[in-house]
Amino acid sequence: MSESEKIVFTTLLSAIFGGSVAIVVCYINNRQAKESLARTLDANEKKLKADMHSQSSKTYKELVTAERIKWLNLLRESMAEYMSQTYILLNLSVNRDFLSGESKQAANRIFFQKQIEHNYKSINASFLVQLRLNPNQDNHKKLIEYMNELDQKVVKYLKADSENESLSLSFCVREEVEVFAIKCQELLKEEWDHVKKEASSPEEQI
Repeated sequence: MSESEKIVFTTLLSAIFGGSVAIVVCYINNRQAKESLARTLDANEKKLKADMHSQSSKTYKELVTAERIKWLNLLRESMAEYMSQTYILLNLSVNRDFLSGESKQAANRIFFQKQIEHNYKSINASFLVQLRLNPNQDNHKKLIEYMNELDQKVVKYLKADSENESLSLSFCVREEVEVFAIKCQELLKEEWDHVKKEASSPEEQI
């Protein structure tokens, strides 16, 4: 092999070797870039899923808390309606008992009409309160039991045979309604405290 051929051969080998090295380096760099990109994409995907889960949990928690606040407000309104309608029934009877003669006869007609109206409203409010309580929860169960006793006393008052009995029972029912109001306030406070504690505890499972 002549000297010129050696030079050409050497140059060719160098070119081939240099090209091969470049290809290998390019391949390695490309592979590393792909692996790095894959790791980045995987990390971003995990972060996105975590963010979505966190946001979903937060949204669900806020929804449940909002619904419980709504339930509390409806329960409070039903309790207030029940007590106000019971008081109206008591006042109807007391106002009638102080009348006499034709005035009393006219009052009796109005009284029975109003009695039916407000007794219906009282019963409806009573059902709403009880339906919004959980009979399997101890404090709710106790309030339901007390409310049933109060309802029975209201019925007894409405069926009173004499004015004296009616007047006596009306004062008894008033006292029971006042006790019932206190029990309602205690239950509402307990439930409100529970809602606030739950809302301020992000790790709590709902």
